[in-house]
Amino acid sequence: MWEISKLICLFIGNSVKWVYYGGKKPMNEVAKEDNEIIGFVIVAFIFFVLYSFNK
Repeated sequence: MWEISKLICLFIGNSVKWVYYGGKKPMNEVAKEDNEIIGFVIVAFIFFVLYSFNK
């Protein structure tokens, strides 16, 4: 289960970083970097926003 959550965070982090570069940098170059933390922060922010609207 840990590997799946790590993979999801890595995918989200890579996607956000690619969008940040405006698509000018190829995805395989973006994927060489470790963007897991970025993905985790975004997922945590989304859950926080959804939780605050749910209350």
